[in-house]
Amino acid sequence: MDICVILQQPNISLSDPDGLFHVGPQGPVITRGHSFTIICNADPQYPGGSFHLFRGSSITRTESAVSHSASFFFPEADYSHEGNYSCVYEVNVSSRSFHSSASELLLITITASLLPVIGAAVSAVLLLLSVLIIILLLKRRQKKRNKETHSKCSFKKGQATSHRSKNEEDDEAVYENVELNESMDHDEFEQDYINVDSDCSEQDYINVDSDRSEQDYVNVHSDDS
Repeated sequence: MDICVILQQPNISLSDPDGLFHVGPQGPVITRGHSFTIICNADPQYPGGSFHLFRGSSITRTESAVSHSASFFFPEADYSHEGNYSCVYEVNVSSRSFHSSASELLLITITASLLPVIGAAVSAVLLLLSVLIIILLLKRRQKKRNKETHSKCSFKKGQATSHRSKNEEDDEAVYENVELNESMDHDEFEQDYINVDSDCSEQDYINVDSDRSEQDYVNVHSDDS
């Protein structure tokens, strides 16, 4: 007795627990290093059975059907996982094995991880920020130094001006003292001159009087004789 079993074509789909894949023009694109799962399922016709996962024309894995479905888990996507995948459902009926036709092809593409690119971009941004911060600090320090230098110069200039003013005041005081001394010397000189003239006048007067007395004395004696 021949038994004819016609199995329906199974379905194939992709599940990504990380959610880090997108569907391109030809199929899903998975980031390298992330996990993904290929799911095969079929309409319930017979209990049990199993699913074969093909990549190209080769069977890569086989999983028993649970509730007419099987999951093929890949913990870490790599470039070796790229390719066209398909599912085939197999069931035993009356000690005979029957196979379904292959599912539609599922093209999986593995792309490079963006983490190194993101890491490089973040590093570049941090480096740029560090350089900007260093430049700002250097400018602030230079500005502070210029301000301190300006303050010191202003202070020294003020001291020099004060010292010069003090010297000018001292010079004026010395000049006034010199003028006062010269005035005093001039007064003393005039006083000495007056005294000398007075002494000379008195001496002349005495001499004149003496001469006159002697002359009168001579005249008197002459008259007596």
